[in-house]
Amino acid sequence: MGIENYSTTPANNNGAPPNGAPEGMTPGAVNDVMRQIMADVRTQAEEGCWFNWGHTPTYVAADKFSVTGDQTADYTVGRRVRLLDTTEKFGVITVSAYTSLTTVTVVLDSGSLVAPTVVSLGIDPLVLEQGGLATKDTVDTAEIVDGAVTAAKLASGLTINAVDAEARSTLARLDFTQASQHSLDRQDNDNGITDVFTDDSDIDTGASVSEIYDSSGDYYTNKVVTVIAGGTGTPIGNMTDLGGLSSAFDGVTVQGTIASARAGTNITTGYIGKTWSSPKTIAQYTIYGTSDYGFDQGTETITVTLQGSNDAFAAQIVDLHTDTFANAAGISKDYSTGITTSTAYSSHRAKIEIGSPNETRCAELVFYESTAGTNITLQSTAFTADATPSTADLYVWQEDVDAVTLNTDLKGYVSRDGGTTWTEVTLVEVNTMTAGRMLSAVGVDISAQPSGTSMKYKFQTFNDKEQRIHGVSFQWRA
Repeated sequence: MGIENYSTTPANNNGAPPNGAPEGMTPGAVNDVMRQIMADVRTQAEEGCWFNWGHTPTYVAADKFSVTGDQTADYTVGRRVRLLDTTEKFGVITVSAYTSLTTVTVVLDSGSLVAPTVVSLGIDPLVLEQGGLATKDTVDTAEIVDGAVTAAKLASGLTINAVDAEARSTLARLDFTQASQHSLDRQDNDNGITDVFTDDSDIDTGASVSEIYDSSGDYYTNKVVTVIAGGTGTPIGNMTDLGGLSSAFDGVTVQGTIASARAGTNITTGYIGKTWSSPKTIAQYTIYGTSDYGFDQGTETITVTLQGSNDAFAAQIVDLHTDTFANAAGISKDYSTGITTSTAYSSHRAKIEIGSPNETRCAELVFYESTAGTNITLQSTAFTADATPSTADLYVWQEDVDAVTLNTDLKGYVSRDGGTTWTEVTLVEVNTMTAGRMLSAVGVDISAQPSGTSMKYKFQTFNDKEQRIHGVSFQWRA
């Protein structure tokens, strides 16, 4: 049966046993009802955070479904949903609107809606905030029933403010995770924003200095990457047939097999790269297949691996990055993330593997060098507060490449007067993320700044320490 069919009015739970408990039921039915309740409770426990309220979804579109009645209080924006469709599908609610029905728009993790039959809701990410925990800095004595909770009764080292800060950090991490998983643009709430940099539209490029936006990785960095000229270094590898090794470094990215580098016939692996006059750190590379066949004469699976060595690959061979993909004529692959850059090498090469013995080809190979990080200033555009705030919270999703000392190599600032006046914050690490960590500065006092509602944040890097900023959550309150 399931608890979704239970009524909150006790007298209405009077169906036939074991799914109800009607008046005058036989003694033998009592234990059946109890067992059914125990089974229903256990089933819900195994569902974890998913709750089925008994709403039957009706297909509206590939990203929409409806349920009867006004259910907008339950189907809130940002809440996770699980739908039993042709397969089990998960998503997040982006729109919830009621007219004669409640129509719900979702962004699915994968796929699209076909014929949903059951819908379950995850825990509302705003529950903590709606409950008041994340909206009050202090609890007054008058708000504590019978004085039951006092500071003396809190665990050692715990304060009401510490609980509040933990709740705010949890909400910020949820915001980062959901926005990142679904590639959402800047998310606005009543008292702040969350931005995981799916674009660069909310950064003031005029006020920022030397910032580098990586659109493939959705982050800002202070890493300086420059293309290495094709004439730099000595070509190496076994792709000496036809155009030869030098043809892969001549600046021509579109060329057929005859003019390209080839590893001969009946060969499954080709190697092509450079030996440098001094060790280099390769932070990006782009490899081009031939215009007529790609990397192989067929449509096989291709695996490309970037390798480094400090003895010209005589004994030392270090894999720095790898990718597998389907071959096609004119294909090219550009890689700027996921490359191991911790060590500089005197030689780099691309290892090109094809599915079966044939002719491994390469039209062009471009290496990009990472030099020392530079110091940057990353400043946001202005966000308008509803009223003049006196307190700000700043969260940043940051990733070390070099070892970064907080508040020395990375500093954060907030402003309520459009960036004329800045208050430096103290950043502390509060959580780990899928890449990097979440830093926070909670309860920053900005009451001494000139009164205003034009909210901005700013980060500065120092000492040329390379790092990445994946997202910012900036909140404010009176």
